[in-house]
Amino acid sequence: EDFRKYGAGVLEDFSKWAEYSRKLEVVEPNYEGVRVNYDLDGSRGWFLLRMSLHDPVMPLNIESETPGGVDKAMAAICDFMKDYKEIEIPEA
Repeated sequence: EDFRKYGAGVLEDFSKWAEYSRKLEVVEPNYEGVRVNYDLDGSRGWFLLRMSLHDPVMPLNIESETPGGVDKAMAAICDFMKDYKEIEIPEA
């Protein structure tokens, strides 16, 4: 019910998850949300998770320098998000 509080908690946990991963690097400062550079099995790129200013959604942007990198990043993010039952992840 309190989306802003729940979303802030997700972002805090997301940042901690990325900080403790060897393959992820949190980019600081970032005023939009949590931006992370990644290197997953040779696929490099970045992703950004943030809260919408007006709607109860958390936009996620992913970019990759290599083919298939977005899929690898999405798999890692989905693995992190599996415990957050209030977050709906649309099928691609």
